[in-house]
Amino acid sequence: MKQILVFGATGGTGIELVKLALDKKYEVTVVIRNPAGFDLQHSHLKIIKRDVLQPVTFANEIHGKEAVISCLGTGASTKQTKVYSEGIKNIISEMNKSEKRGLYAFPQ
Repeated sequence: MKQILVFGATGGTGIELVKLALDKKYEVTVVIRNPAGFDLQHSHLKIIKRDVLQPVTFANEIHGKEAVISCLGTGASTKQTKVYSEGIKNIISEMNKSEKRGLYAFPQ
């Protein structure tokens, strides 16, 4: 079974992507800062509490995944944030360390 890792699963794009992947029988791991607000449950879904701004917290999750998908975004917020810009840098850096080459980004 294909395994994917999804960042930004709590946003509109992210949740729809996760649902689609689960419908297609993927094993999905989602990286979320606050899992309490994530209501989706599925036998092929693993929810982990990690922070994209702290790469050491998610580095090991990249190993063994066939794809790493970013749906990071700022949502409707207009305040300045580092989640997208720094988060993508951190994800790519950890992917390079693990020799993963496929990153799919769907900014919200």
